[in-house]
Amino acid sequence: MKHYPTKKQEEAFLKVVKAFSDAKKAGLVFYGKSGSLVAYTKNADKYNDEVDFEEALSGNYGTVPFLTARRCISDSGADDYACYRTEEDSEKYL
Repeated sequence: MKHYPTKKQEEAFLKVVKAFSDAKKAGLVFYGKSGSLVAYTKNADKYNDEVDFEEALSGNYGTVPFLTARRCISDSGADDYACYRTEEDSEKYL
């Protein structure tokens, strides 16, 4: 039971979900990047998809404006998977 969210935590989570939904309707696209929450406009996100990734990293296209909140979200990317393995799984996949 200690891992189950409380009613207050569930309500707080639903407020965040609603805020994301409202922001998406207003034209924002969200990403988690290394512990930061980042938002682009839909047009900026589409542009990022169209630009060659290597060229974008080289700075040839300039920086696309975005909104960010640093250290407000935990990063649980694929490279963190090993942190969530059971001891039994760790032995299997050494």
